[in-house]
Amino acid sequence: MEKSREIFDQLGNPRKKEDVERAEERARLQMVENAPKDPELQEFLANIDFGLLKSIFQKIAEKSGIDPKTLNFLERERISPLVPDWTSAGCYFPDKNIIGISASRIAKIAEDLGAPENLLLLSTLCHEETHATSKVMCSGSDNINDFPIKIKTLTGYHSSTREQESSGAPSKRNSLFQLFNEGVTEKLAREVLKLYIASFGEGTGVVKKFEKMQKEIPEELPYTVAIKFIETFSKRLAYETHVSEDSAWRALVRGMYEGEDMLNWELWKELDMLITPGFVERLADGDLHKLFPKLAIPLKNPINGSVQWRISRLIKKFGKFIMGVSLYPHKLHPEHDHYRKPDHKK
Repeated sequence: MEKSREIFDQLGNPRKKEDVERAEERARLQMVENAPKDPELQEFLANIDFGLLKSIFQKIAEKSGIDPKTLNFLERERISPLVPDWTSAGCYFPDKNIIGISASRIAKIAEDLGAPENLLLLSTLCHEETHATSKVMCSGSDNINDFPIKIKTLTGYHSSTREQESSGAPSKRNSLFQLFNEGVTEKLAREVLKLYIASFGEGTGVVKKFEKMQKEIPEELPYTVAIKFIETFSKRLAYETHVSEDSAWRALVRGMYEGEDMLNWELWKELDMLITPGFVERLADGDLHKLFPKLAIPLKNPINGSVQWRISRLIKKFGKFIMGVSLYPHKLHPEHDHYRKPDHKK
């Protein structure tokens, strides 16, 4: 059974389970056990029902066609306070398998927005757990003196690399599809948040207040533009494939859990043909504002048989299940899945 988090060495070979576990324990001791305590974060985590939260993630994964047993859900003991000068409210460290949360920063955000602090803490936890449970792949040396360094990380749709030839040499970084991935992650995290609160049979008013705040001052909240993009993209996929918007959305969720390769040339080509030339390249760069107009639903349905076949293949790449059977199975060529466009260049 393939786990959602996989660790590889520099040559691409899977690291031994015991080596991974030792590295994770070192990270836990350093970042959680021996780190300065944050009483506010500790109190918040003590009141979270992690069993319930885990079951919600498992049900969502199963609904999206993912084996819930493969999820890398993190328990309370793998959640760390972030250092005071950390720039974000939360962070998932895929190489260490640790979630970091800054209660002090969240308190400041809550004060600025007039939002319930505990709700923002819960929202942050749900977001970072969504990252942790998505497909995670890390490759490269964990020895900072082992040059040349080349570290590759995949978290959901987001892929990143860091390269450094020698000590003192500049570090080269590349990040692709980060905003697209954050849009899927935050949209799903909000779904988890609502289900968690609803399970207690209370808090409806609080959630509605939070949703109202999201609509009134959306630009102040994390990844609002990215979420709107994902919702618009889901509507376009649903329109083109004649499935429900929820089915199209679940396909995107499954793609995040499976680590769908957005640079697969076949997927790249189909998206560019369906929406607009250069769509995938702009998506990789996070240029979402310019892509919004391209996602508008056409006034007239332009679909013919040939185009419908291309769209069917596209949606199967994301979900592999929502279309069921291709309209033109005799035209499918599985061997094309291994053909890739040359590496993305900025």
